[in-house]
Amino acid sequence: MLSQITKAARQLPASSKDANFIVVSANRTWPLSGDPQCVVGDLIGSTLQIGSVVTLPHARRGKFWTPEWKHIAAVVLLDYLRGLTEFKYPCTVLLNPVAEVQASAEWFPRARVCVLEGSHFRWVRGEPGDAHTLPSGTILVEDG
Repeated sequence: MLSQITKAARQLPASSKDANFIVVSANRTWPLSGDPQCVVGDLIGSTLQIGSVVTLPHARRGKFWTPEWKHIAAVVLLDYLRGLTEFKYPCTVLLNPVAEVQASAEWFPRARVCVLEGSHFRWVRGEPGDAHTLPSGTILVEDG
């Protein structure tokens, strides 16, 4: 699935006045929107935890921080969950903090959205699942 996301990024125009989005609806047995670890690690980066402090060091940042991804405003993880009496469309959005054209959490009023505010990551409308690697409050740090 990560290779398909990368392929989609290459297919979108590299310079645009519009916000480019990649929307993923994974064909799997559990919702990607509730367990986005692999996508978060690939795009945002791999965090480190020391005690209760979680950081994202410069050297461990993901694809969003590379020049090839500056034209992608966000990656949207959208699932369809069907129950016996109801269905839902859970959605998790990862905003690219260094995109040329920025997207806003307000554009996704029913989704949980990962945003970078200053040097701290925050999840708008709640964090995904129980086990994920980018909790609210994660600090973006420079190495050295």
